[in-house]
Amino acid sequence: MHSIRLGAKRCALGWKSYDEQFRLRLSQDPAGSWAFVDPDLWLLNMYPPSSIAVFGCLSIIVKCIEDSCCAFLLIARAADVSTKIVNGEDAKIEDFPWQVSIEVMRNGQFGRNCGGSIIDNRWILTAAHCYNKTHPRPLSETRVGAGSSSLSKMVEFRSVKKFHQHERYDSRDHYNDIMLIELRRPFRFGSTINKISLDDVYTDYTGKSCKVSGWGNTNEFGGHTYPDRLQATELTVISRESCALQWGDDDLSSDNTKLCAQEYRRDVCDADSGGPLACQAADLTYILVGATSYGPKVCNGTLPGVYTRVSAYIDWIEKTKSKKGKGKNNTKGKKGKKDQKNNKNNKNNNNKKNKN
Repeated sequence: MHSIRLGAKRCALGWKSYDEQFRLRLSQDPAGSWAFVDPDLWLLNMYPPSSIAVFGCLSIIVKCIEDSCCAFLLIARAADVSTKIVNGEDAKIEDFPWQVSIEVMRNGQFGRNCGGSIIDNRWILTAAHCYNKTHPRPLSETRVGAGSSSLSKMVEFRSVKKFHQHERYDSRDHYNDIMLIELRRPFRFGSTINKISLDDVYTDYTGKSCKVSGWGNTNEFGGHTYPDRLQATELTVISRESCALQWGDDDLSSDNTKLCAQEYRRDVCDADSGGPLACQAADLTYILVGATSYGPKVCNGTLPGVYTRVSAYIDWIEKTKSKKGKGKNNTKGKKGKKDQKNNKNNKNNNNKKNKN
């Protein structure tokens, strides 16, 4: 049995403490190699010595030469993709009055599909992948609800006048994953329904804790559990470089239209797509920094969630709002095919999943 103390590396790299012991299978000998991590002593115990060990959301490279072993953090991890607020808390709509539920008609009933944020009384900001432009639904089969912490008690609904999906949205690589929904009637603002200001200047939020919210899947193990009550939690914004390394996607390190957030065993998930990533401004009010785009299939913080950076699209947002319903969505009569819950098309082995 080999024991490797990881404390120094753990502190230097900012690892989080875990509330349970992890047991893991070593990749070199899947039939007989096992190891476990003692969370109190931070020891990696191995038998027999092996090359790679994976536990929780972290990967450790272990190199053993005779009786001497060393270990270090391997940032690149196996990728899975998805988006509910996993391991969040019940939230009050008064604390997130900009939060809306975008619902679509399925089997004769409206049900949750995506989240979104009120940015003006007639305008909702959400993700482009929440709308299937190739096979669009009739406008009458989508509605936007606001004003209640509970979906079953939603007090205000608005029908859609037009979907303004970004003209250069790329569903395969999640580029320009942003959309505005123009409503037929304005929302009336109050304590439970109100707009959120936009982050209109590029700011480095790395290391900052920001809030996410929604009614999406809360199951961290790949199942499906959808709450009636609004959920919220805090996630830490991480650097683009760290995000790129973990996803194995070099483009993320230079893409200033996206940002990433991550926290162990907390995440957004299915049906949270388009929902807000809100951070505190200097005056302590919350501003809309990101819109939920994609993440791992299993929503447990294994990989960071990726968000569309709002500040990168301020000009597009203002230009789009000035159009005020010009043009028509292609929704003549034919009902669109049932929206796919998860868009898994991705250049990295189809491993990403949208959050809707």
